[in-house]
Amino acid sequence: MSVSETSGWTPAWTPPSYTVDENGKVVGYINDRKPNNWGRWGELDERGTVNFITEQMVADAARLIETGRAISLAIPLDSQGPVHPSRTGVVHMYGYTGSDFIAGSVANNIYPHFQGSDDYIFMPLQGSTQWDGIAHFFYRDTMYNGFWAGNVEAFGGARRGSIHKMKERLAGRGVLLDVA
Repeated sequence: MSVSETSGWTPAWTPPSYTVDENGKVVGYINDRKPNNWGRWGELDERGTVNFITEQMVADAARLIETGRAISLAIPLDSQGPVHPSRTGVVHMYGYTGSDFIAGSVANNIYPHFQGSDDYIFMPLQGSTQWDGIAHFFYRDTMYNGFWAGNVEAFGGARRGSIHKMKERLAGRGVLLDVA
């Protein structure tokens, strides 16, 4: 039995026929899908329509505050979700807990009188309240503004289109509708 029969990949795969420039963009790719905002804020823009959120808009929104009441839109994290059915559930594990120290552990000997708990959550990023960067979705090996999908990798993360490019812009006026 060949490797392709057991792993599911096809030996007919061929590398892409395009090149990527020094800015991480696919050379010659034209987005013919309409409407689109590619190039609207420059050829190297990585924010897209978040560019509509200006400092003036945030200042105007701040002047609308009357009570200062915050309303959380967070969703609880647990084994039941919220996770799309195609993904594994949220996994919550503990590295150590108060019980470990009370019962006596190696950590007691290394760090006398120290106690605490340390936990870890493993989950798909789409498992809760979150924002996606432009690097979240690709079409024909490209993402927004023609950046190559290969700019996003497991070890190094997103070199183009990362959510951190929007960190100073995702604030503004919101309208809460209680549709129930």
